[in-house]
Amino acid sequence: MARSAIPHKIACAKILLGKAIDLLQPKHVSALDVHPELLAKAIERPELCAAAIPYIMGLPEKEMKKCCIEERVLPVSAEDATKLLQSSLNKCKKDSPKKIAIVMDLFSKVDDETGLNVIRSQAEKILTEEAHISGGVEAISAIIKSNTNVAFEVLQFLTEIAPKVQSQFGTKTLREWIEKCTESSEIPVDAVSNAIYAAVNYEYSPDSSGRKKAESAVKWAYKQMKKAGPNAPRDMFNQLADRIADTGSRVASSTMNHLIQGK
Repeated sequence: MARSAIPHKIACAKILLGKAIDLLQPKHVSALDVHPELLAKAIERPELCAAAIPYIMGLPEKEMKKCCIEERVLPVSAEDATKLLQSSLNKCKKDSPKKIAIVMDLFSKVDDETGLNVIRSQAEKILTEEAHISGGVEAISAIIKSNTNVAFEVLQFLTEIAPKVQSQFGTKTLREWIEKCTESSEIPVDAVSNAIYAAVNYEYSPDSSGRKKAESAVKWAYKQMKKAGPNAPRDMFNQLADRIADTGSRVASSTMNHLIQGK
């Protein structure tokens, strides 16, 4: 067969598959895994949607751009959404609006407790793993932003998990999520203060590295407490003030004093 004929035959096969979409069964969806435009058609059909989602979520971003997936309600059951949510969340490796839209739709279909448990489980992996391999950072941010109740529950969880966060990426993500969670004025200020404190309540060494970390942490906490307002509790930061002073950083120590005094 001439090489020039191969692309033509592939194009013909794709056309035939497209016409046969209505005749396919879930077990046949794997035949579409290298054809994003056909997967996009499969995801629209109730009988194929659940089978197609894992393949779509596994596509590289350049292939996702070929999928004409609108932000709409997917025809997938609550039972299937429950099975698919964790793995789909983990496959959101980068900021992909289409993948995030799929995850958010799956999240909306599961019961509240199941959805929160999945978010907690994935968030813990992201925050505590040494190597950044788990996906879902942007998707979790989007879910937090979309629902105040979820934001409050996630904020409580972040406050609990904060002592386990050690990596630079984990610390950065923890702070970003806390910022997302506290955007709503409906979040109680004591919960906001507790989360901010937990995110900076670490030991800081009295050397150059420790001073830089202390300054970065306290500057962030000061900025967030400013946003929280004058009614946000600040007493807990007294417990941290001496440790910050022991680093020898005048900047961190001064900023901490201003934070505690609400200046």
